[in-house]
Amino acid sequence: MVPDFEIGKVYNQILEFDRVPCIGEEFEFGQCGYKIERIVWFPRNEKEATVHLWVRFFEECDY
Repeated sequence: MVPDFEIGKVYNQILEFDRVPCIGEEFEFGQCGYKIERIVWFPRNEKEATVHLWVRFFEECDY
């Protein structure tokens, strides 16, 4: 099930990263464009972490 995202609204997403992302960084998740607004980083070990991102959806998803 694909969530309905609204452009300009901030969403909390939990993603896996192999590095620390930066606030203001833009990236794609699936076919959606996001900009990182806030980060909470929960290290699990030396190489991995769970990242809670507050992201702003800035372009339409193309599913």
